[in-house]
Amino acid sequence: MYKTGLMVLLTVAIPSSATAEHREHGTHEHGVAEFNIALAEATVTLELHSPAYNVFGFEHSPNTTEQQQAVTEHLATLKQATTLFEFDPQAACVLLTADIQNPFEAAKANKASAEPHEHDAESHEHAKSHEPDEAEHTDDADSHEHDETEHTDIEITYRYRCSVAVNSLDVQGLLTQFPYFETLKVQWVSDTQQSAQTVTKKNSRIQFK
Repeated sequence: MYKTGLMVLLTVAIPSSATAEHREHGTHEHGVAEFNIALAEATVTLELHSPAYNVFGFEHSPNTTEQQQAVTEHLATLKQATTLFEFDPQAACVLLTADIQNPFEAAKANKASAEPHEHDAESHEHAKSHEPDEAEHTDDADSHEHDETEHTDIEITYRYRCSVAVNSLDVQGLLTQFPYFETLKVQWVSDTQQSAQTVTKKNSRIQFK
């Protein structure tokens, strides 16, 4: 699902035992997210892949004013990122870009493209009127089951330019601002090193040296 360029690089670079652990935890699990880091000279790239629940507290399209406002505010916090990540001060890192894939916008577009035309909808309703009640009940049950098992994820990519090589990154701000995050499965790679670790609120600093 997350085979971006950085993810492919990390899969190649990280030792097999670490990638095996990553694949084990790469499923959709509330409270858990994947955090990939690439260090290349003065540029740092961060990729966060997470269930939407960890960010918004829900995974369905917002259907109340409060939920819509929460989505807007959380996306703005993610976009700014100033309170989420803390590099070692001497690195003097500056955020260049923040690319956030709004999962609810994508879901809305997919739903719109999947909706039948008016004529098709009429034909569908006509066909359903001739179906046995039992068949209609089965269709409804299947649809309900699909809704319950459907998951929504969010993907975010940050790019930073730093004055010197980065030694560490603290993600306490992210875990505090978005308390539904419990664990980050971290993989990082530089020109000379690579590693993987688990990050929590009690151990939120990632060391690159």
